[in-house]
Amino acid sequence: MKVTRYDRGRFKKKAVKTDEGFLRTDAIVTRTGVFYYRNPDGSTRRELRHPDDILALDSIESMKMIPITNDHPLEGLVTADTAKKLQVGSTGENIRPDGNDVIAPIVVTDETAVNDVENGKQELSLGYELELVDEQGNYDGEDYDFRQTNVKYNHLAIVDSARAGSRARIHMDSAEEIDKPDSNNDDDVPNNKPDKGGNMSKYRKDGIEYDAAQEVVNHIATLDTKIADLEQANSDVKGELDTIRAERDSLKEELDKLKETNTDEAIAKAVAARRDLESKASKVLSEDDMKDLIGKSDKEVQIAVIKSVSPDANLDDETDAYISGRFDSAVENSESRKKNNADNAQKVNQRGDDDDEDVVGKARQDMIDDMTGKKKPDTE
Repeated sequence: MKVTRYDRGRFKKKAVKTDEGFLRTDAIVTRTGVFYYRNPDGSTRRELRHPDDILALDSIESMKMIPITNDHPLEGLVTADTAKKLQVGSTGENIRPDGNDVIAPIVVTDETAVNDVENGKQELSLGYELELVDEQGNYDGEDYDFRQTNVKYNHLAIVDSARAGSRARIHMDSAEEIDKPDSNNDDDVPNNKPDKGGNMSKYRKDGIEYDAAQEVVNHIATLDTKIADLEQANSDVKGELDTIRAERDSLKEELDKLKETNTDEAIAKAVAARRDLESKASKVLSEDDMKDLIGKSDKEVQIAVIKSVSPDANLDDETDAYISGRFDSAVENSESRKKNNADNAQKVNQRGDDDDEDVVGKARQDMIDDMTGKKKPDTE
């Protein structure tokens, strides 16, 4: 089965503080051999971390450049989503065995974490996942009941005490390395019976620290996480509800304004505008053409007028504003043509009247000249 483990480690040598304020050192982060873990029910279990598994290339590679955290995160494992807020440093790449120990270079870059280390918070605890195999045997003189395989490391935590406590709050199914039980005490023999040694876990709530059984602490931590998730979900829903309420109130205000509008006045204005449009169109179109436009839209009336003046006009892709302007121009030009035609007709009539007056006058003058003897006789 796949489980999560948290093992103890320690600084191998005194940390060096860099000019930037970082802490650099080598640390013993884990070891091989038989490890003792406390189960959620308080019993202990012996698990073998065999060199073939712990020093396997893929396992060692997974320990390189992993995040260092200040305490184990309540989320359990560090992910890409949580690394930014949790990471206070990282391991290096030169992971190497030293006897039964595994050494890793580390650098702590966060100011708070650096201060914590300098003030005595100097134990380390690896967080990792593994496949636990049910296997009984003896390794280097110690019996074991399970074997850790396919070990993949996730993070290295700086802790006050790499035992039961803050790091044991992570998962209900997680287990933390404990000291080897005293073989002289029958109650402490690792036989998967409940641990009666009186070791209690610590749980801190609202600044107060409580002693409680490990399974209780784990369960409370799980509930705290669920409560935090529910509070966040409630906050998100409230925000969405406020947005919906704001949109509803805005629409209600617009509806109220529409209700206050004088509908009769609006209709009267629309009718007057339509009559004005038809009056202008009738100056260009024939009576029969106007009958064909009954029930047509304003835009269709305008296009009919434009087409009557400019049959080849292409208005398919033109805007309403363009068509309206073109319509006004067509009406104005039509009125101008009609006026010019009327003026020309009047001038023609005047010229005809003038010609008639000349003929009558000439005849009258001829008669006067004949009577007075002024008319010259016709000569042949």
